[in-house]
Amino acid sequence: MIAMLLAQRNILSKLTFAEVPEVLKAEVKQVLVESEMAFLAILNVRTGAIFFLEELIT
Repeated sequence: MIAMLLAQRNILSKLTFAEVPEVLKAEVKQVLVESEMAFLAILNVRTGAIFFLEELIT
């Protein structure tokens, strides 16, 4: 439930994936993947910096 909320905030650019608590990153990433927005899990839209996650690269 919280993962869905954080994923939605990420989609709306209210929160970056880097700001998601480590404990919830896997769940938030899964919600983003299911929403066809997986790119948000590697892109920090506020700063433009790219965060590479090993799981998405492989």
